[in-house]
Amino acid sequence: MRRALPCLLLACTATVRADWLPHWLEPWQHPEPMRGATPVAIERTPDGGAFALVATSHHGANHATLVRFDANGGFAWLREHEATSHVAMVLFDGRARAAIVDGAAIRTYDVDDGTPGWSDALGGASVEAGTRRLAVSVDGDLFLRANADGDVIVARWAPDGTRRMDWRWTSDVAEMRAVDIAAMPDGGAVVAATGAAIGGGVHVVRFGADGEVLWHDREDGDLGNPLGATHVVAAGDGSVIAAASPESSHGAPEAVVWKVHADGTRAWTTVLPQEHPFVSLEVAGLVLRDGDVFAAPQSPIGERLRLLRLDVASGEVDGDAHAGISGYPSSLAVAPNGRLLVAGFHFVDSSGHTDARIAEFDPAGSPCRATILAGSGGAPTVAGDDDGWLVLVASSWRPGEGNDALLARYDADGDCDRPDALFADGFDA
Repeated sequence: MRRALPCLLLACTATVRADWLPHWLEPWQHPEPMRGATPVAIERTPDGGAFALVATSHHGANHATLVRFDANGGFAWLREHEATSHVAMVLFDGRARAAIVDGAAIRTYDVDDGTPGWSDALGGASVEAGTRRLAVSVDGDLFLRANADGDVIVARWAPDGTRRMDWRWTSDVAEMRAVDIAAMPDGGAVVAATGAAIGGGVHVVRFGADGEVLWHDREDGDLGNPLGATHVVAAGDGSVIAAASPESSHGAPEAVVWKVHADGTRAWTTVLPQEHPFVSLEVAGLVLRDGDVFAAPQSPIGERLRLLRLDVASGEVDGDAHAGISGYPSSLAVAPNGRLLVAGFHFVDSSGHTDARIAEFDPAGSPCRATILAGSGGAPTVAGDDDGWLVLVASSWRPGEGNDALLARYDADGDCDRPDALFADGFDA
């Protein structure tokens, strides 16, 4: 269902680069009269449309709501089922089907018409919250990272739902939580996991295409205590880039990025520069592109949509830029043309209300454009594709109604000559 909502995602108040307006904007309203909506994932469909996963709540229960939009953002249909508050999605089988994971259960749907497909569940294993829960192998298999009794598990399915044998790594740590996964170019996978809160460390486990554990890498930082988000990214040569925030000797998360060669040897380790010494720094997003590693660091002080560029061969920090807009980064995306988008949020009052913001950087990591998504609440979910940026965000909460999801399309090839141009309050879009 769609309806007109005034001033949503447009420059109704102060904004940055007021000429960077969405090509289209479509508010979507859940049919229930009282509901809550939290964007989880957005992906482009093969026909140019969009597939969104929204965590919704209504009638006292949480739901995983799958929403299909056409190529101009028009609402097509939704499918939903009761779920936990922790859900995730990935498109697979040539992007013809969507897999929704809810705790340790998985369900699939046809992208065109929402027809339910196969479903399954893991017994005796847990799927924790984290960076990514699902990945698609180069052979088309579906990977789900999980953990049980100190083991790190990669559960696998063929596209038709045939269950393949799990891959498993048994650690020497009693508590182990798998928190991120990426598919490797040889058909294998790499999984990031964290050990116990005190001394458990951050672990990276590399599985070959036959399920054999090729190597295991551990990062302890100063104290060995894992804190904050953990990321892994696969490189084309079989190496892996990882990022985590183990506790520093000052008692705060310290952002560390490191590279592991294909043979399991550590290539380099870089502690990201902190603008405010002794203050925590985490990595909100990590991508690898054309020989450069890009990280979006987040600090509780500074409130900057910031992007760091590291050389993939040496780990040296080659660029440190921030957009002409404040905010706390929450994710990082890359478009096929090399541009990068840092998504985040900003506290708009002392009561904890937030709005969403996006900042674009050119392929070299220099600031390009940014905008405030007025009328929004919380951080957006973003994806880059051939047509630019898909941005999915929740609308502000309305007493007695709740909130909805809003989908917008922004270009990723506009002019970047005025990265810090600000417009005064009252600009009329």
